[in-house]
Amino acid sequence: ENGWVTNMNHQLTKALLDCYGPGTLFSIEELTDIREALEKSPKDQKYERVSWPFYQLEQFLMYKAQQYGCIVIKVDAHYTSQRCPQCGTIDKRARNHQRHEYHCQQCGCRTNDDRVAALNLAELGRRYLAGDQEPSFDSKKQKKTKRSGMA
Repeated sequence: ENGWVTNMNHQLTKALLDCYGPGTLFSIEELTDIREALEKSPKDQKYERVSWPFYQLEQFLMYKAQQYGCIVIKVDAHYTSQRCPQCGTIDKRARNHQRHEYHCQQCGCRTNDDRVAALNLAELGRRYLAGDQEPSFDSKKQKKTKRSGMA
């Protein structure tokens, strides 16, 4: 199984880089503490949620992106699956985990919840390109960064 997963991670990263080509910016979630968070999953879902080696996938993407002339940035994962990509409303209740659906009560946007996260990661990537070195949807983090004179 480990060899199969490693091979899949290699193939996935190569496919991404071949598809998007040189000069692409990939924004990925900072998942440093993901293992600990997922360990709290219900027993019947634990293996499914903690078995994929996200760190390995990230490492493969980072070193291959360098060879392709691409950039990979790690962005704050807070609210990426709770923020409406159309109106910017953050609402934890808008995401239905069982149906994998996101429905914004504010503007009516309705789509797959993973798509919402991907659109929000793209937005954070755009903010990075516009000069924000630590793009985030976490208003507490943004206020703290601004107060410390880092933003």
